[in-house]
Amino acid sequence: MSPFGDTFGGPLKDDQVDAIVAFMRAWEEDPPVELPPDTPSSPQPTASGREVYDELCAQCHGPVGEGGVGPSLADPEFQVWNQDSVIFDAIDLGHSATAMIGWGEILSSSQIEQLVAHIRTLDSSAPPPTTAPGGAAPTFDADVLPIFDAACAACHGGMGGWTGTTYTEAITTGADGPAIVPGSPDTSRLVQSLIGTHPNGVVMPPGGSMSEADIQTIIDWVAGGALEK
Repeated sequence: MSPFGDTFGGPLKDDQVDAIVAFMRAWEEDPPVELPPDTPSSPQPTASGREVYDELCAQCHGPVGEGGVGPSLADPEFQVWNQDSVIFDAIDLGHSATAMIGWGEILSSSQIEQLVAHIRTLDSSAPPPTTAPGGAAPTFDADVLPIFDAACAACHGGMGGWTGTTYTEAITTGADGPAIVPGSPDTSRLVQSLIGTHPNGVVMPPGGSMSEADIQTIIDWVAGGALEK
């Protein structure tokens, strides 16, 4: 059931929703006195693509994109035949012929981009995420934070732009929007600056002091969904 209240992107104002509820209650001989439960709040502005998916999309598309009320997002054919821009527009504008509403008034463009990146990780035909030597996907707390503390904190600890001192800051901050797109190292500005593909020629660290092993750990971490712990 997609939301119909205009607060959550639907077409109805609060008084119209109240009128529908009153009309439906009129069908009962002895309607209950208590009020209906509150509508779930929209995701926080800092919510990651995975968090947005779990809170909103999984209700119709399944926790891992297997489908349900909505189509399967893990279906290889869906993944192949839908470009990122098409998926972005579907989330942003919705589908008028289906129950899929437009989330553009609720989610920021950055959140929709992160959501598209997360949907790409649901591809059931894709190889498993790159894992660390021990067999487990790298995590922020165990593998990435020590690298950030050693190589990045001196400049990126509080001078504006991107900050990597905490997990939330690492995946939500950046001079031009979040520098990390979970599941998509190729489009993550942080990774681009580390491997020399940044569109503005940014290279980090400035002296190139980070080891290849540490850079690969960060790439693997982002590719594996940028897990916190």
